[in-house]
This record gives sequence, structure tokens and C-alpha cells, in this order.
Amino acid sequence: MAFVNGVAQYYTMNQDPSFDHLRIRSLTELFGNSESVRDLYIEFLDSCPERVAVIKQGILEHRADLIEFAAHAIHGTSANIGVANIQATSSVIEDMAHKNQFELVDACVGELEDQIAGLRQHIDMRRAI
Repeated sequence: MAFVNGVAQYYTMNQDPSFDHLRIRSLTELFGNSESVRDLYIEFLDSCPERVAVIKQGILEHRADLIEFAAHAIHGTSANIGVANIQATSSVIEDMAHKNQFELVDACVGELEDQIAGLRQHIDMRRAI
């Protein structure tokens, strides 16, 4: 987030997956192979539709608690598996929800969905990470 003339400007994040390669290397060492790490990504991706649905419900009901809960879950998991763009966007959504900025959250949800879809496409094209 940047400020221009005192107004928050939420810039567009990249939809292509942005990986923390050190994190991936650590996970590969921990699990012993990259196929197991790929399974972690798939598990994360499978959990995202429900979490995004909770964010959207929170927007409709103006319930920051729902948005923060779901965005925090996405943020934490994406940080743990090293997907920087999803981590950054979900963190911004969490922050905006905390400030009851529901319109801004709504504007970012599509971007988060695009990033998740980009990660899914990236993972589906590979047998291993």
C-alpha cells in the first residue's frame, strides 16, 4: 500500500506466482522430495475456494471478523509455503478488513482469486515443485 496525497493507493499485485525459493528448498529438504511439496500446494489451493467464499460473505454482511479470519488463514499458509504474491494480497485484505474498508476489500478479492488461479495453473503444469 502506498499513500498519494493522504489517500491509500492499493496497487495491483502480480498474478503470476512469486515464490520464495529458499522456503521451497527448506520444505523440500524437510519432506524429502518435491512431489510432497507439490501436494502441500494442492492442499492449500483446495482450501482457498471456501476461504474466499468466507471473505465474500464478510463483504456482503460487513463483517470484518469473517474477512480477517479467512484472509489470515490464506496469508499464513501462503507464507508457510512461500507464495509471496498471495501472501501480500491476503495481508492487504486482512489489514483493510481490520479498518472496515469493505469496498477496498471487495476490489482486491478478484485479484486474490486471479493469483490463486495463476498458482493452480502453475502447479497443474508440473509434476513437482
